[in-house]
Amino acid sequence: MLTFITAVFIGIFNIYTNWKNALEKRLTVFFVYYFEPHNLSIDPEGTKFIQENNLIEKTPYCLMVCEEAFLAHDSDIRNWAQQLGRQFEGGQNLSFHAFLTLGKNNAIVKKIVEGKSFYTRQYTVFMFLDKIPKCVIRDKNGILSTDNYDDKPTSKRENFPIKEIDYKECLEYEKAKEFIKGLKP
Repeated sequence: MLTFITAVFIGIFNIYTNWKNALEKRLTVFFVYYFEPHNLSIDPEGTKFIQENNLIEKTPYCLMVCEEAFLAHDSDIRNWAQQLGRQFEGGQNLSFHAFLTLGKNNAIVKKIVEGKSFYTRQYTVFMFLDKIPKCVIRDKNGILSTDNYDDKPTSKRENFPIKEIDYKECLEYEKAKEFIKGLKP
C-alpha cells in the first residue's frame, strides 16, 4: 500500500512539474541606477540629470522597466534582460554593474487577455546600471514598456517620474506589480 501511495504521489508531482515547466514564461526587468558620486566625473550628461532631479547618493532609482516580456527559457534571463535594455537605448549597450538580483521567480499567475484565460510563470530581474542611459536623459523621465500579450510586434511605452525603488521589497511578483502600478499616471 505504501509503495502504491508513493507511486501516486510521484506521478502527481511529475504531472504538476511538467505542467509548470510548459507554461508560458514572462520576464519583468527593472533597470536600477544606484547613485554613487565617484561616477559623476566621467558622465557630464548624467551629472546634469542627477542635479536636475535631485537624486540622493547611495540610493537606488528605478529608471526603466520592461514589464512581462516573453521569455523563451529561464536560462536566458540575464542575456534577454541585457537585450531588452539595449532596445530601450536604441541598440547601444547599457553600462551595467557586474551583478544583478533575481526575484523569487516562483509565481504562477492567471492572465486574462481578450477573454482568454491562461497561466504564466513570472520571472523578475533587477539590472544595476552604473550610468544613466541616454534614452532616460533624453526623455527626462523613466521609461515603462508594457502590453506584451497581444500579437502586435510592438509594446506600449510610457514615461514616469524617476522613483526610488527598494528592490529587496519587489522580489515577489505581487510586490513588483504594485511598484509598477505606482509608476503609471
